[in-house]
Amino acid sequence: MRDGKRLKHSEEGYWSETIPEEDRSNLLSTVVNAANTMICLSEKRGEGETPLIYVNRYFCEFTGYEPEEILDRDCRFLQFRDGQRIEQDNLDSRAELRESIRERRFVRMTLRNFKKDGTEFRNELYLSPLEEPDGSVRFFVGVQNDVTERDLLIDRLQESESSLNATFAASPVALAVVEREGDGPVRHLRVNPAAARLLLRDADRSAADQCVGRSLEDLNVPAPLSNWLNDAFETIASGEVGEEPLRCRLDQMVHGERRHLAVSATAVGAGPEGARRFCYTAEDLTEFDALEADRTLMRAAVQQTDVPTLIVDNELDPPGPKIVYANPAAIELVGFPAEELNGALLTTLDGPRTDRDFPARMRQALKQDGRFHGESLVYDADGTPLSVEWDVSAVRDSEGTPTHYAVTLRDLRGRRELESQVLSAQTREQARIARDLHDGVAQQLAGLNMLCGTLKAQAAAGEDVTEAVDGIVEVVRSAARDLRGVAHGLMPLDPDRGGLAEGLKRLAAISSEITLARCTFEAPDGPVPVGDPDVAHHLYRIAQEALSNAVRHGRAKHVRLILANDGPDCALLSIVDDGIGFEGSNPNADPEGGIGLTAMRFRAQAIHGRLRFELEESGGTRIVCAFPHAGDRDA
Repeated sequence: MRDGKRLKHSEEGYWSETIPEEDRSNLLSTVVNAANTMICLSEKRGEGETPLIYVNRYFCEFTGYEPEEILDRDCRFLQFRDGQRIEQDNLDSRAELRESIRERRFVRMTLRNFKKDGTEFRNELYLSPLEEPDGSVRFFVGVQNDVTERDLLIDRLQESESSLNATFAASPVALAVVEREGDGPVRHLRVNPAAARLLLRDADRSAADQCVGRSLEDLNVPAPLSNWLNDAFETIASGEVGEEPLRCRLDQMVHGERRHLAVSATAVGAGPEGARRFCYTAEDLTEFDALEADRTLMRAAVQQTDVPTLIVDNELDPPGPKIVYANPAAIELVGFPAEELNGALLTTLDGPRTDRDFPARMRQALKQDGRFHGESLVYDADGTPLSVEWDVSAVRDSEGTPTHYAVTLRDLRGRRELESQVLSAQTREQARIARDLHDGVAQQLAGLNMLCGTLKAQAAAGEDVTEAVDGIVEVVRSAARDLRGVAHGLMPLDPDRGGLAEGLKRLAAISSEITLARCTFEAPDGPVPVGDPDVAHHLYRIAQEALSNAVRHGRAKHVRLILANDGPDCALLSIVDDGIGFEGSNPNADPEGGIGLTAMRFRAQAIHGRLRFELEESGGTRIVCAFPHAGDRDA
């Protein structure tokens, strides 16, 4: 009984007695057809064949197929897009699905499927066998749900978790999560490597795991750090503080060395019974504090020498303050004699174009924070306007009361010139990166484009495309490596793994795989000493650019990379192809050329080499870079 009504069992499930038996079949069919989920019925007809014999209305509405397009067809049509079957992600699932049908058992899985218009969706399939009275299975019921948004959310959450875990592990700040069980001490749940190095004297890769489950006492963390953390956890658990972390600065002995630590502690997910989990951080500021002390000392020295410095009194209200001291650099900047400047109002430096609100802003900032920073026009003794930067800070007595203010004036004319130089240097650096990108990733992408064309042709011909796909994967990986190299200023060559020679050999092999040309590397004289990695890097890029031009523009079928000696102090890098040669002007007589030729010339000049272009008698082009030996490491 439920709610005063008797429920009766039937083959269709449980029905209320208020529903006549003759109405139940029609009502059940209506419910199934009105459901906002895809429901289908398939029939096992032959080995591996289970065509659909029923789909509900929502199945057609969601997939976009008409009933006559899908009935009496296997449901695998959902794995096709633009007439081609998409194998990715479904191979294992299809095998499991076939096995479950053969074994007549329930299966649940998520498939990568496509609507009629090609829209991809994640399909969560529940497939259940319908057992006949004699134990045989002829029909299977499928319930399918679009879980695209759910799976994408899960993917984003997993990516976010991976990112957070990576950040946690890579953080230079000691991070730890601890938990208190009952009235016992707090024990570590998670510790990053920086915290392990703080807690353990001889921390190795497994040190973080060694800290898990152990308390501060177990780890012999000395005072004052252990005392402060335990007190902080007690204070946080008592609810005496809000959500803001507790912080302090400690002078702490760490493995026999005195360190300056900035420590914080906060609750993690506090429940109704108070905080049981806590997070603490400890940042080693020893070096920072030392640098800060040095910076303060250096600033004082600069203020007393080259930096124009004024000392003014603490009378901030108008018309004050007054200048009580001006160093020689300040006197030279503004041109007033010392006897006129000392004792004069600070507003003496104002002029017709000085911002009239500037003194008020300075007074307000100094009253509030004791510091001020800004820019304004001042006027020298001749009435010439000068754009200067102001830094004003309070000079306090032992009780913290400002007695004077130190004012430093920086002539911005020198800064503007410096900014121009920085912008120029930035432009040069951008040009270098552009050359590297063009000589590296751009060439690989060009090869990738060719390989994709090959892949398309092989696929259209029904050939095995595994090798071409592997080539694409390798090129993409190589491009990613080169991008990282550009970002971090790395070289594409490893001196410990064969240097230039091995790099050229790999370049030839990869080019053979991703282009229609046969590329080979030759070293007829044996190892060629190229000890400077910068030289090796430039030579590699020259070869890469020349090889790419030979294949793309010269339509070469065979390209040879040759590294050979040319006497005791010189070597030659030659790129020889059998293509159609250079079109238009001779590159030897064209100092401009395209960006590729310009980059090659730049690199040759950078290694004190000479670059020349020769037309082969048999056709094709020979590009030769002659360069002096540098170092004693074999290329």
